[in-house]
Amino acid sequence: MAGVGRGWVIMAVVLGTVGLLFILWGFGVDLGRWWPSVFCAIGIASLIRGLRHRENVFLGFLLLGWGAAGIAALNHDSIGIVRAWPFLIGALIVWIPVSSLLAKLGGGDR
Repeated sequence: MAGVGRGWVIMAVVLGTVGLLFILWGFGVDLGRWWPSVFCAIGIASLIRGLRHRENVFLGFLLLGWGAAGIAALNHDSIGIVRAWPFLIGALIVWIPVSSLLAKLGGGDR
């Protein structure tokens, strides 16, 4: 991507996600169940920001996992989760060491 800085890519990811949410809202999709996708977009932007830096990789995977857990918890009735709050709290806690391990495996500088 010669000539395109990481800042432009990050801005495109975040604004693209916000734009997608507005498009879905325009189509009548209930955004109350999909707003954690913004966390996923920020996580992707953090990964793009610095794959060579462990803290960016950790934050990226952490936000991706937490966003996915939030989406799953908000859509619990359609995917078979009986109790959303215990699932969400457990997923948030479990994902911290998983994203730390992924950052250690994938982070480049330490």
